[in-house]
Amino acid sequence: MNDLAIEVQGKAIVGDDRKRLALAIERGLKDADLIVMTGGLGPTDDDITRETLATVLDAPLVERQEILSLI
Repeated sequence: MNDLAIEVQGKAIVGDDRKRLALAIERGLKDADLIVMTGGLGPTDDDITRETLATVLDAPLVERQEILSLI
């Protein structure tokens, strides 16, 4: 990010805990213009990032077949 002249304001490593993940997302939304998230996005039961993000944003999860076909 620094190479792209994007100021990194903070970093967080959050385990598989919905409450801690939600707090980290909420903090990022309050403090930053951009949030980059990696990991926890797979199809297994312990990958809670998508669901937690949807809850925090009060947004539905949508599965788009045209995108899935590209993966």
